[in-house]
Amino acid sequence: MANEDKLTNYAANEAADAKKYRIRLTSPKDGTEKQVELSSGLFKFGVFSLICGSLLLIGTGGWTIYSALNFRLNQSAVTDMETASEIQQEQLLTLSKKAGKLSEQLQNLTQMENELRIQAGMTPIVEKKAEETPPPVDNPSETTPSETTVESAPVEQTPPPVDNSDGDHDGQG
Repeated sequence: MANEDKLTNYAANEAADAKKYRIRLTSPKDGTEKQVELSSGLFKFGVFSLICGSLLLIGTGGWTIYSALNFRLNQSAVTDMETASEIQQEQLLTLSKKAGKLSEQLQNLTQMENELRIQAGMTPIVEKKAEETPPPVDNPSETTPSETTVESAPVEQTPPPVDNSDGDHDGQG
């Protein structure tokens, strides 16, 4: 019977050892050894925590890389838009200068025309400035189809064809 108790105790110890994990830590300097025992549940929790932490680290790294690349792409688009804006501003400035020169030339030509008219004994042209009143706004929803007028070009009237069916012809065929 003592043997049976020993076998039972040995089997129980092995079963208990199977549910526990031992981690041995050895110091390389002085050779001291430390041993930590973990239960099966705690060990599984530790492994699960390491896996989750690794996945979070990978996800965070991926998001960081994505954000950096997206920022660079957006930055290049903004730079392109700024360059296009500068070019358009230069073009507008050039057009403004050209419009000013044309206005000045038109003013000079008008002055020359008036001088020539005076020399020819004609009355000079007086420029009238347009009034600052806005044009009347027609509301298309208030008009009915009967009020709408359509102008058409005059149609040329052609004489009706001559009927020569009574047998008289002029020798034509």
